Amino acid sequence: MTWLIARREIVANFYSLRFFLSLGLAVLVFGVSSLCFYSQYSQELTDYSRNITREEERASAQADNLGRLALHDRHLYPRPRSNSFLYQAMERYLPNLFVYDAFQIVEFRNREGGGNPFFPRAEELDWLFIISLVLSFGAVVFTYNSISGEKEQGTLGLQLANNIPRPAFLLGKYLGAMVSLLIPLVTGMVVSLLVLLLSGKVGFDSRLWLEVLTFAGISILFLSSFVLLGLFVSSLTHSPATSLVLLLFLWVILALLIPNIGGILASELQPIPKREEIMERASRVSSDIADSAPEGTWDMDSNNPFRPSHRLRAQTLNKMLEAELRIRRDYYNRMFHQLEFARHLTRISPVALYKYSSEAVVGGGVLRFGELMRRLESFRQVLLEFVTRQDASDPDSPHWINPEEDLFFTRKPVDYRIVPKFEEESARLSRRLTEVTLDMGLLILFNLLFFWLAFVAFLRYDVR
Repeated sequence: MTWLIARREIVANFYSLRFFLSLGLAVLVFGVSSLCFYSQYSQELTDYSRNITREEERASAQADNLGRLALHDRHLYPRPRSNSFLYQAMERYLPNLFVYDAFQIVEFRNREGGGNPFFPRAEELDWLFIISLVLSFGAVVFTYNSISGEKEQGTLGLQLANNIPRPAFLLGKYLGAMVSLLIPLVTGMVVSLLVLLLSGKVGFDSRLWLEVLTFAGISILFLSSFVLLGLFVSSLTHSPATSLVLLLFLWVILALLIPNIGGILASELQPIPKREEIMERASRVSSDIADSAPEGTWDMDSNNPFRPSHRLRAQTLNKMLEAELRIRRDYYNRMFHQLEFARHLTRISPVALYKYSSEAVVGGGVLRFGELMRRLESFRQVLLEFVTRQDASDPDSPHWINPEEDLFFTRKPVDYRIVPKFEEESARLSRRLTEVTLDMGLLILFNLLFFWLAFVAFLRYDVR
């Protein structure tokens, strides 16, 4: 009985204008999305290759002197993600250049070469944008009159009079709406993948295919929540017009308002100091350490690197750097805590949950930034240990490792081939699973909640 109802719903939708509009729009936007990604990804690969080559030349030139190798700024450029056609995770607005040396991560800079700065910032036309806004709106269109429309036409009472159980009828409506929505979804995805495969730019290995399939599964779960919400609202009203207005109101709140208001609320409820205040505090602490340094610490004699005052200065500068790094680490931790707080506030929206779980699946966005910071900090320590070992092997060096002056390192060149190299790796699968578990679980709970509400509302629905 359920399948008969679902089949009737699918056939009715298949010959409707809303189905053809949904299908045509999905094919169009998915196709345009892939073409835009192809153009952008090609340019990013070109820029990345040029930057890496330039950085290799710079780093190789610095190897003629261990002090230069340790102290001169090195640049890390995150490589373009081949899976960003699924979800770009707003990486356009995240730092794409990390500057570091053997002693510290000096800074991270916002994206360079981002095109015309006068263009307004907007969402990227990726798969997530299409599904979270276009197809979730399609779920509203397919379900707003599922129950109330049948009542207005007088067919609801006739069908239920034929000993059709209400749960079977509701389930049939759900399956019919889901299949009608999945046809545009799958068709659009296939068109997008064909464009990318024919372009030859994206290497579709087993990992990428797994990410595509996982993303598709989360997308279906996400769209299911809006289908169930539509059935619930349609079971509350006796007029399709009323149902449509109420659903549009809820869609605006869940899809547009809540996902974009978290940052504003978090800034008010859990504020953090301004960057200028942190810099001033770090400068003040460094000045205090410098002022309390032993007498003679700042005496300089470049002709005698073994002078005792040079050792005192190296010790003092290391204390100053460590104090500054503690302040900066605390500031970054507070920034991440504020971000997580904002995400907690927005997790009452299926769209926000869909974004956060997708970010974990593709390994991008803030998750990737945090992973890069952790891995770069670990690599920096490896680099410093390498520099210390190389310096210790030279008896002509005073071995006073100084984070600001290269006078006290060995002057001998270093074989660049043995210098540690940073290699970017995706976030570990265990970490990505940890990140996705909460949001996926809440998305499943939303489905169960909306199904229960729709079920209870339909059981009490007056079909006359």
